[in-house]
Amino acid sequence: MKIKKIKIMNYRLLKDFSIDLEDNLSLIIGKNNSGKTSVLYVLDKFINSSSKTKFSWDDFSIKFRQDLDKSIKDNYKYVYDNENFPGIYLRIFVKYESNDDLSNLSDYMLDLDENNNFIILEFSYMLSYNEFSNLNDDYLKTTDKNDFLEKNFEKYFKLNTKSIIYDKDNEKEGTVSKNIKANINKLISFKYLAAKRDTSNEEENKISNLASNYYKNIDNNLDDEIINTFNEIIDGTDDKIDGVYNEIFKDITNKIKKFGGVKEEESLIKIISSINKEKLLEGNSKVIYEEDNYQLPENYNGLGYLNLFYMIFDIELKLMDFRKDSEEDDSPADINLFFIEEPEVHTHPQMQYIFIENIKKLLSDGCKTNGNKLNLQTILSTHSSHIVSKCDFNDIKYFYKDNINRNIISKNLTDLEREYDKNIFKFLKQYLTLNRSELFFTDKAIFIEGDTERILLPNIMKMIDESGNTDSLPLLSQNISIVEVGNHSKIFEKFIDFIGLKTLILTDIDSGKLNERNTVVKCSVDEGTRTTNSSLRFFFSKKLRDIDKNEELEKLKSLKFKNKVFIKIDGKWSENEEGILMVSYQTFNEEKNYYPRTFEDAFISLNKQFIIDNKKIFDSLKNKEEIRSNNDFYKLTENIIGKKPDFAIEILIANNVDENISWSIPDYIKEGLLWLKKS
Repeated sequence: MKIKKIKIMNYRLLKDFSIDLEDNLSLIIGKNNSGKTSVLYVLDKFINSSSKTKFSWDDFSIKFRQDLDKSIKDNYKYVYDNENFPGIYLRIFVKYESNDDLSNLSDYMLDLDENNNFIILEFSYMLSYNEFSNLNDDYLKTTDKNDFLEKNFEKYFKLNTKSIIYDKDNEKEGTVSKNIKANINKLISFKYLAAKRDTSNEEENKISNLASNYYKNIDNNLDDEIINTFNEIIDGTDDKIDGVYNEIFKDITNKIKKFGGVKEEESLIKIISSINKEKLLEGNSKVIYEEDNYQLPENYNGLGYLNLFYMIFDIELKLMDFRKDSEEDDSPADINLFFIEEPEVHTHPQMQYIFIENIKKLLSDGCKTNGNKLNLQTILSTHSSHIVSKCDFNDIKYFYKDNINRNIISKNLTDLEREYDKNIFKFLKQYLTLNRSELFFTDKAIFIEGDTERILLPNIMKMIDESGNTDSLPLLSQNISIVEVGNHSKIFEKFIDFIGLKTLILTDIDSGKLNERNTVVKCSVDEGTRTTNSSLRFFFSKKLRDIDKNEELEKLKSLKFKNKVFIKIDGKWSENEEGILMVSYQTFNEEKNYYPRTFEDAFISLNKQFIIDNKKIFDSLKNKEEIRSNNDFYKLTENIIGKKPDFAIEILIANNVDENISWSIPDYIKEGLLWLKKS
């Protein structure tokens, strides 16, 4: 019996949201403020509704609050429609097998079809039609209409639990449902380990207090010999402390005799020792660590180790609770869902690797303890690219905000497989998890060709930030990843669209021409007729499709900014100035009357004097005598550039020699970065 899907409506950012769950571990990733924590909270508020946690007015999605507010003020213009659910709801899609124990599930089953092995549990915080009418009437009567809904919504919204029949033909909720009065906790149990853990190295015994809770859960399962030894030590200690107490409290007991008129032969209440094993562990034990034979207190550990200790302790305690270890006559729920939020808090990358490599085994072992097989599903949310790099790609659920509908969307990365050729997907899967998993957490990305751009781009971004353009957040203050892909950026186009990542592709126009052997060879842009850049051919395919190949370079040269920004519609990249993807390549420089082919000759054509003034610094250049005499920038670049990374580093060194002397940024890079800079 497993949870296959969770749907959430109208809760905070999750106004129309669904996520598929894996049978064992589901890894939730995504940028900040993409709804990961909201999933945790709504599960807790509904499944653990007996807790003190209540819904607040801010828990409703902004759109729902606006619609409800408008409907009340417009006096019954709100249309009560069960398809547009009036409130917050959580729907849990449960799939069961023929060999499952269905005794707890039977109360929720609405279908006798043996081929339909799904049920849907619905938890809602709803506004019924009658309560909506009451709300509307009360609003009309009140003299204080400001914030009326915010102050009074709890009078009208009610918690409700029901089961809904599953429409297996359309793979969605059916129209038949019934309210549930049974104890839901026998069927499903939810626990979580929040990111805001009570770990700090300012105080001692934070983790030590967990030892008492741990002991309470394992007490019944310890060997008799261990229990007897522990009890003997405590009893002996009690006797010794009793004698000391007699002396400590002698004065006060004598005074009590006088006030109470107690005679010598009459009994008197005495103060004796009574050590409680759990309290003994809680208040009189501590975690230490040893270094060079010295014992140091737990708060001398770094926060990373404290966090790790806390997590392992708390995970073990949660597993004990799931298993009902301390309740002899009780058994685990049929479905157990465990949410671990951001395990990477305070931990360095190596510890994050170790954690994720071991967590599956820790959870698996916890499911087998004490003879009962615990049916456990785990959701783990993270911002750590290191954890992602060690995870199974098939477990990953990516959260992102759809900028058009302003809705949070969850996607299974396995769905990407349908978009790609088998071998390319295998490469992409390996590349993203092992090398570039930070792309899942970045807000924007820049795909570049090679080492020169990689070395210079941060400095170029700084120059643009300092240029006086303040219409948006500085580039270096934004969460932007720079990825080196050569001229293979087209491989990532489906991934870019899939996760909705605003991306700038900086590439070269790579002009070429046919030689006498009918082979395309590189040449200057002036001599060229076509491009050798496969990514340009891909993204501008609509522009190049119906023209002769020998005209494609001229077509690319004629394109303006608006032709280089794309959005994907019906599986095809189309021009759209509001798009999320820009492909930027070299443009004509009127001042120099030159059209560069690559970054290097674009830079040299703009900054020839800068190189001449700092010629001693540019040790990597060959044929330096040509720098003054050769004004053919294409040939000059071909003749003087040695190792490109060395050239890039020397540009930065030369730039730092005199802060008053700077170099110019090629226009195509400046244009692309200014586009990316905007939100």
